[in-house]
Amino acid sequence: MSAPSPLAARGLRKSFGGVDAVTEFTVEVTPGIVTGLIGPNGAGKTTIFNMLSGRIKPDAGDVWFYGELVTGKPMHWLSRRGLGRSFQEVRLFPSLTVLENAALYAQGRVGNSLALQFATPVASFRENRRALKAAQTALDFVGLGEIAGARADSLAYAEQKLLSVARLLAMGAEVFLLDEPASGLDKHGIEVVISTIARLVEAGKTVVLIEHNLDVVRAACDRIVFLDQGSVRAEGTAEEVFSRTELATIYFGA
Repeated sequence: MSAPSPLAARGLRKSFGGVDAVTEFTVEVTPGIVTGLIGPNGAGKTTIFNMLSGRIKPDAGDVWFYGELVTGKPMHWLSRRGLGRSFQEVRLFPSLTVLENAALYAQGRVGNSLALQFATPVASFRENRRALKAAQTALDFVGLGEIAGARADSLAYAEQKLLSVARLLAMGAEVFLLDEPASGLDKHGIEVVISTIARLVEAGKTVVLIEHNLDVVRAACDRIVFLDQGSVRAEGTAEEVFSRTELATIYFGA
């Protein structure tokens, strides 16, 4: 019997104010590969991420995480079980250090009050120590270990993007939903992000990403799911999907 998919969805639908954002979305993520969701603006990509991660509930359809039905489970519940989700806008705690930012997520994996953990260091010494160790390991993985003591608001934008990945690693994520991980980066920053994604896969993680930069999609993704008007129009490798001229017409509008 084969192992269950790390993440799967069947027939997801979502409307906002009578407008259909997602009309029919079904996917089964393959373990240990990078799956890219692409499509024109308004195709429903972010809404799908929000449903998969538990940020919003679907109007219909179901989500499974490693074979467990998790439809409607809240985001914090899923994150503690290993589903990590980043956002296009990097959401750091600017006045905390790089290490503290990652450690907050490491503490969240056991469901403790994050504020209480830092407010009562004596009572939570053991947990703080474990969280700091997990955070440092995650920072070393993404190449930020040497600046762990710097304030988060001193980081370059590419470093902020890497910190957002490190926080998910510190949390214990096995499946990563990365929303526009290369957006706003220069060529070097993009190369670092692509390399980091490849290393996540080498470490046994499963990655699903939304990305508008098609060069990044080609370089990082093993499988592509092309979306239009909230439903899947095509699936396959980059070569298979990008060779279809009708999809290029949908994507570029010409």
